[in-house]
Amino acid sequence: MDANQSSSGSAFCVLSVALAAGITLVAIAGETAGAERSATSHETGYVPDDLFHVGPGAYRLQPFAATVDGTSQAGVGLNFNQQLGLHSPLGLFGRFGIGGPAVTRVNGASAQVAAGAVLQQPLHLAHRLPEAGNNFLAVGFVWSQPAAARPPVANSNEYGLEVVYRLQITPTTFLKPDLQVIWNPVDDAGVHESVVLQLPLVATW
Repeated sequence: MDANQSSSGSAFCVLSVALAAGITLVAIAGETAGAERSATSHETGYVPDDLFHVGPGAYRLQPFAATVDGTSQAGVGLNFNQQLGLHSPLGLFGRFGIGGPAVTRVNGASAQVAAGAVLQQPLHLAHRLPEAGNNFLAVGFVWSQPAAARPPVANSNEYGLEVVYRLQITPTTFLKPDLQVIWNPVDDAGVHESVVLQLPLVATW
């Protein structure tokens, strides 16, 4: 989300994708058959330039149907990003997904909800020091429920918190410290809390 982006009008988009045996086929609509694993998904998106005078955003609805080892089930995903004001540095994001336990065991979670907030140029806003326009501080929280058919399942509810900050050092280099805390990991009954701290230095050219 860019707090300084220009408005270019709202937009709708629709996409359908069929997957079979690891091959991706893009089409208006379609079905696949004769494979142990197949899926058909549809995506409808809405990208308003100013939603109810709140600011620009992006909303995506993604229903799907899949077959894994002869079992066919369905699910749906909903994603959104919303800037809180046309020129605001603050934005919100959310992710929600649910699906049948047999077909979601491929990715591990049959239900998941995530939400968080992003603040652009936090040090500049706090009058601490100048920052690049693409610096940001983000905080997110996630709840996951593992697919019932996915062993081993030690905990039926996993929770996570992530805090990440991006600091541009040069035009081609930035630091991205990242803190993650996971409670009740689904694969380990002996661990109540896991903490991961990363400090990647990323260079692009």
